[in-house]
This record gives sequence, structure tokens and C-alpha cells, in this order.
Amino acid sequence: MEITREKSGDGLVIRLKGRLDTSWCDTVEAALVQAVREGEHRIRLDMERVDYISSAGLRVVLTVYKQLLAIKGSFGIVNPSTMVRTVLGMAGMEALLQGDSATSGPADEPSPGRTLTSARAGYELFSLAGKGVRVGTLGSDALLHGGFDAATAREAIRFDQGTVAIGVGALGAKVAECAPRFGEFLAAGGVSVFQPADDSARPDFSVSEGTLVPEGHLLLGLVARGDFSTLARFQAKDEARTVGLTELAATALEIATVLAVCAFIGFATGPITVLVTMLFVFGVWVFAGEDGALSRLLDSKPLVTLGRWSFAVYMVHMFVLVVTLIIGRKLHWLPGGRRIDFGSPWLNDLFAIALFAGIVALAVLAHRFVEAPAQRLIDRWTKPKAAQA
Repeated sequence: MEITREKSGDGLVIRLKGRLDTSWCDTVEAALVQAVREGEHRIRLDMERVDYISSAGLRVVLTVYKQLLAIKGSFGIVNPSTMVRTVLGMAGMEALLQGDSATSGPADEPSPGRTLTSARAGYELFSLAGKGVRVGTLGSDALLHGGFDAATAREAIRFDQGTVAIGVGALGAKVAECAPRFGEFLAAGGVSVFQPADDSARPDFSVSEGTLVPEGHLLLGLVARGDFSTLARFQAKDEARTVGLTELAATALEIATVLAVCAFIGFATGPITVLVTMLFVFGVWVFAGEDGALSRLLDSKPLVTLGRWSFAVYMVHMFVLVVTLIIGRKLHWLPGGRRIDFGSPWLNDLFAIALFAGIVALAVLAHRFVEAPAQRLIDRWTKPKAAQA
């Protein structure tokens, strides 16, 4: 079996030559899975020179198709040989055929709602039908220090497709059996794995299949349940075929932070609003590293310019607001005594926009004629003069 790869537009064409049977299905599957892990989510499999495909080969094709379908990608078979076309038809898999051109476009692939780019990768965000994921802690650190009591332990947790968990735990329906084996535990996508703390040298795992769902217990950890409402996928750029885990994690954290801020602004009421300061500090910490694709948008020229004016905006905004309130009281714009109200939401919004524009305009003047000259003067006073020859 010969396997070659070729970029075609924003997709990848993988060409096969030989027999796709039991002897070669693992090799072909590894090549396809590796392409998906590299961020390729538009894959075409050119099978023009494949003279035989077995049931094992069909399984590989169907497995990769389902993986890409789950991340809103696309997969298709192009230039099928007569034998391949016949077998696919008999197996009811004609939907995978994408015509006779390796450059044919992706079929039924949804358009992303938002896109982001970085130096190493491009990111696409899709809205899903899920209502979101609820994350919570389970257990207590006291259980790790001799406080575990099997008699009072909670029931086993079912780690199904919609559950993600990480912590210290073990697989097993009865907690008494798990007690001597608690170790590092991870569950995601219906697969659960843990490293037993006994004399076992190899990790143990369980896979959800049909009605079989892994069960186990967590001493201490995080558990997330639900369906994701947003899917973020990436594709490495041509000049950098790999994307670092740091960038992927940072981008995911930045997207989650933006969504959390939007949710807080839209729904937070009552005493919980005091958390706005902590949320602000957390947001600054997330974006300060500039490790993700979203934070790199802050390097755009308009935002950099606004950042240059930010100190002046901070200095003049309170002065403008106080003067506006004084004028508002004189002109009876404050019917409630505390807030300017013209009696129309449209007028109120237009006034707020005009006020913001006025603050920025005054800040620009302050920056140009006060802040920048003062900074240059301070630099001349504080920086050491060059030694004269």
C-alpha cells in the first residue's frame, strides 16, 4: 500500500494505491487519524488506484467519516475505482462518494459562525444544539488524608458520552472494591481510564458500548455534564503543520472567558454582581499572556491605538461625566435625580454614544498635547545622557 498526501485549497487529499485489506487497514487508519490530529478537517480520499477493499477497510473509512462529522468537518471518497464504487454501493455507503475530482468542495459542511487566526493556525467556531455544560467539584481533599469511609460513600458515577471527569478515582460499581485502587482518573467521550494505586503496572480502562456504560467513584475531582453549545476547531497553517498544546488551551480559555463575561453581563443580578471585579481580573490575566488566537486580535492597529489613548481616557472620563451631570441638573435632564433620561430609549442611546465619542475625542487631544509632551520631557530628564567623545 502506498499513501501520499497533497494539499488542495483548504483541504487535504490522501491518495491510496494497493489493497485496503486487513493487512493495511491499520496503516491507512493511522494516516487518516494523524491528518485529523494535525487540524485537517476537510479530507478527500482518492481511491482511483485501489483494486480491493475489504470490510476492515470499510470500517476505517466509516470511522474517520464519523470523527470528522462530529467536529463539523467533511470527508469523501473521490475517483473511486470500479471495484471500490461497487463495494460502497453494496454496503450502502454511496453518500461518501464525492464525484471524480479531488478538488471537489466539501459536502454539507456548515459555515462557521466566527473565525480567528494566529501565526500558526486558523480557528472556526460553530454553534451547537447543546444547552451547555455544568461543571462541579466532587469529594473533598480530606478523603485523600485518611477521611474516606466506604460506608458513607455516594453511589457510583456513570461516565457516559456526555460526562467529562478528572481527578482521583477508580472504575468499579462498589466503592469497597475501588478503595485500595484509587489513582489518577480521566473520563471523556464514553471512555474512562485510571492508573490503579496498587501493584498494577498498567492503566485500566473501560469503553462505553451500547448499553454498557463505565461506572466508578471519584475521591476528589471535577465532573462536567451536558452538551457543548459551541465547537471550536483548528487547522494548522501550511508553514506550520503542528499547533502547540499551549496555544490550543489558551485559545479555548480565551473563548470561554469571553462567553463567561457576556453571560455575566446579560444575566447577573443581585449580590452576585460583586464578582465583577474578580471576573475583570481573571479576564486580564487570561489575555495578558497573548498565547491564544483571540488575544492576538488585540494587536490590530485600531486596538493598539486605543490602548495608547487609554490612560488619557481614564484621566478625562470622570471630568466629562461630572460636568455632564452638572449641566444635566441645570437643564432638568435628570427626572429621577441620578440618571439622565430624555424619555426615549433611542435618544438615551444616542446621547450615550455621543458622550463616549466626546470622551475619546477629548482624550486624544489630551494625549497629543499633554501626555505625549510630558512623557518626552520626563524621558529627557531621567534617561542618562550619552557620553561625549
